[in-house]
Amino acid sequence: MLSKKKTWMVIFTPYKTNTLRGQGKEFWQYTVIIDPSTRTVVDTTAANFSLTRTPINAEAAIAIQKDATWINEATKIVTDRQGETRKIATASLTDTDVNNKRGMVAVKMLLEDGSSYTAELRYPDQTLRCLIYEEAEAAK
Repeated sequence: MLSKKKTWMVIFTPYKTNTLRGQGKEFWQYTVIIDPSTRTVVDTTAANFSLTRTPINAEAAIAIQKDATWINEATKIVTDRQGETRKIATASLTDTDVNNKRGMVAVKMLLEDGSSYTAELRYPDQTLRCLIYEEAEAAK
């Protein structure tokens, strides 16, 4: 169910994206959702839709579950590239059944304050496809 709460959405995308896509050029798109009453960032998404999908078979899925480099890579993206300074309380693979068909490994990282990041990495090269930030629910 969609929230009826009003938000601002800021979308950053290159000029002439369809031309770039038609030329086979890679580019990123960014979306930021802001709560206008508090001016707080509610959600951020960075996506690169031009990357190739390689479905993950059962054997590869088992290997990914045992391979800590997926979680390590996602953690590095959040801390090193995103500049996150809050402690990551937990990190785990998520939605594996759905994502295996999409050729993607999603790593959900829960921060100490209840906020979270989900890094979607392409299989097999661990290229970042999308990074989603979700703010912790406000105390009621």
